[in-house]
Amino acid sequence: MPDMFDAYQKALTQLRAALGSGHPDYGDVLLYEQRLTENMRSARRFGDTEILARRAGAGH
Repeated sequence: MPDMFDAYQKALTQLRAALGSGHPDYGDVLLYEQRLTENMRSARRFGDTEILARRAGAGH
């Protein structure tokens, strides 16, 4: 079932593809992608915290 994090996952995939593995910041992208993926997994499993919910709402 789609949720509010699907757009983030799609954008991460697009960013990785656009940069390519030879880009000097590619390692940083992988690190941030891992952190964001872990946070999304936790939010899906246990629900958002107030801080995460505010961050997600700040972009809207």
